[in-house]
Amino acid sequence: MSGAAIRASLTTCVVVVLSAVPATAQQPAGRFTLSFGAGVQAALPALNERFEFLRPVDQAENATADVSYAGKAALLIDGGFALRLKKDIGVGLSISRYQGNGSADVTALIPHPFEFNRLREISGAASGLDHTELGYHVQVQYSRPLGNRVRLVLAAGPTLFDVKRQIVESVEVDESYPFDTATFRGARNSAAKGRGIGFNAGVDLVWTITRSAGLGALVRYARGTADLDAPSRTVTIDVGGVQASGGLRLYF
Repeated sequence: MSGAAIRASLTTCVVVVLSAVPATAQQPAGRFTLSFGAGVQAALPALNERFEFLRPVDQAENATADVSYAGKAALLIDGGFALRLKKDIGVGLSISRYQGNGSADVTALIPHPFEFNRLREISGAASGLDHTELGYHVQVQYSRPLGNRVRLVLAAGPTLFDVKRQIVESVEVDESYPFDTATFRGARNSAAKGRGIGFNAGVDLVWTITRSAGLGALVRYARGTADLDAPSRTVTIDVGGVQASGGLRLYF
């Protein structure tokens, strides 16, 4: 089945379920909701980059590096505030924080110090590349009861991403006379930071414990791009991913 067919089927199922649910279920007390939760964000989107750098010993010819960054799933903390405008419609702001670290495979072409246009290929890995991502999710929310105690909250809107991560800045090598070969010693990293715009869409399934409190299970997809400023260049990256968390919902 194609992706379009799957999306159409899921949409139809949601519409059928919502249409069949009675609208007389108990409303939470008050118009304001505070949410707190913790969970996980899926691995970062892949990033492949090529850049040039000049080594101190090579004054006439640049070295070239190809870097393939890999991320991994890591802890997500999420909190938010929502205002119910009328029975089923509301607006809200959620803030999520992802912090993890990844690694990168590095392949570089290093100039020969004595012979022009003679490049030596080396390869290795860089580790400990921290990545911190704040997502500010502005949302329009639609809430519908699924019985007396369970509510389904659908939310979507724009997201502002604030990102800081370590990137590979240059490559260090070991070499000796007559310099016909070189070996990878390590990578020099630097901090890059920036902001970007994207979108978010999510589902929060809330079980009401009392009229003032409940437990929620949230799944959100947030995605965007950000331009990160590093000491030597600007790097454009994809940010966000699938976020899943659970936590407390307070009504007042």
